[in-house]
Amino acid sequence: GALGALDRAEGLALEGRSRGTLATIRTDVADLRVQHGDVDRQVLLDALDTVLTVGNLRAAGLLRLQLGAVDADPVQLAEAALDLWESDRAWAAVAVARLVELLPRSHPLVRLAPAAVAALRRDWGSPLGAREAELVERTAGRADDPPPASWAEDLHQHLRGVVTAARSASA
Repeated sequence: GALGALDRAEGLALEGRSRGTLATIRTDVADLRVQHGDVDRQVLLDALDTVLTVGNLRAAGLLRLQLGAVDADPVQLAEAALDLWESDRAWAAVAVARLVELLPRSHPLVRLAPAAVAALRRDWGSPLGAREAELVERTAGRADDPPPASWAEDLHQHLRGVVTAARSASA
C-alpha cells in the first residue's frame, strides 16, 4: 500500500542523499501513520529532524504539534506555535489552543490565548481539519475583548517562556 511505497521511496532518497525529498517522504510517512491512528513517536522525531535539516519550519511546526499532542508536552506545543508563526498562522492558533489546555489556569498565556487565537485565526494559513477548527473556535470563543495592541509580542514572550522554563528545569 501507500506506506510500503513511501518506505521504498525513503530508501531511494537515502541512497541518493536527497535531503529535501527525504524530508517530504518522512513527513508524508508520519502524516499517514497519524491519519491511520498508528502514531509512532520515533517516526515523528525522525521526520522532525529531517525537516529541520532542510529548514522547513512549517513542516517542523506541524510535526511538533503532533508530538506535543502525543506526549502532552507544552514545550513541543510552544515550539510548534513559534515555528508556525511565520509560516501558517491558522495552525499556530491550533498549537496555542492545545498548549493552553496543558498549562495551569494561573499561567499568563491562558488569559491571553482566547484573543491571540482569534487574531491568529483571522490572519492567514492553510485550512484546518474539523477537530482543529473546533478547538480553535472553542478557545477563541472565550475572548472577551479584542487582543491588546501588544498581543503578538506578549504571545511570543509567553511561548518562549514556556520553552525556557522547561529547559531550565531540566538542566
